[in-house]
Amino acid sequence: LDPELQTKATSMGQRVRIILGIAAVLIAVGVGGYFWMGSQKDLEANKDVRAAFEKAHKQGYVPFWDAAQLKLSQYSKPEELERAVLKIVHKTPMAYGKLLKEKALPVLEAGIGGFKGIKAPQGYADKLADVVAAVDGLDSAVNVLAGELQMIDAFEEGETELKRSETAWFNSLIWDDPQYLPVSFKYGKFLGCVLKDKKIADINPTQLGPEITKSCESDQPGWFRRVAFQCFPMLSASDAEPDQGFKDMVAAIRKQADGKEEKVDQFSRDAIVECVTKTREAFEAEQSRTLSPAMKSYEKARSAFLEANNAALGNK
Repeated sequence: LDPELQTKATSMGQRVRIILGIAAVLIAVGVGGYFWMGSQKDLEANKDVRAAFEKAHKQGYVPFWDAAQLKLSQYSKPEELERAVLKIVHKTPMAYGKLLKEKALPVLEAGIGGFKGIKAPQGYADKLADVVAAVDGLDSAVNVLAGELQMIDAFEEGETELKRSETAWFNSLIWDDPQYLPVSFKYGKFLGCVLKDKKIADINPTQLGPEITKSCESDQPGWFRRVAFQCFPMLSASDAEPDQGFKDMVAAIRKQADGKEEKVDQFSRDAIVECVTKTREAFEAEQSRTLSPAMKSYEKARSAFLEANNAALGNK
């Protein structure tokens, strides 16, 4: 082979190899750049998610507790939060229910909108969904608590009528005087509500007190809730003309008693007062535990979300 031609061929081969090498480098740089740009885009997206999450937390969840007069930083354990809620619920239930409804809940519900507006990457979207569910759960718990505390108002209004109504009831069982019947009728309906599974006409009048006492021995929070919110408001309702069934029942009791006080009901009011005292304590204790499970659920979900976000950001 001609030496000159061989030299040209060698030179051509070298140039081809150089060109191919340069092309390979350019392709590698391009591919690397593409993946780098994608990685940076993902990183920025995760940073944006984190910023939006922290904003929702600081503008909704944290100020909600402040508005509810419960500084989370002061409670290292759920039991401490429960004691704080119990103290408020026992002292000013109606005012606290109003505060939760009118001031605290709007803050929390605005915060829920912030959480729901976040679009988390598919890799940990479920963690964000858990946070949203936890905030929704807290919202539901607060709504229930606020509603029940506000209903204490109707209970206490009826409670002021308890003695007057029971006195009219007792008098109507002793004396045949129609003036007592309208108020006595309310008390009779009230007793029927308290003893929901029994008819007072079927109970010996002297046994009404013991029957009431038995009725509040189990499920004390439930007993208070039912009697306070359904039965006591009957006592503060307007007087009404009794129906014939009630008149006949009272007349039969009066005839049997024949003016003897020991043969009529004298202890139903005492039994109701005792039941209300102990069941209200149980009710308040139950109310005090309403918020701590919701708080724990949120903190657990938030921790899982932050852990997933940190992993996406490359943080340990």
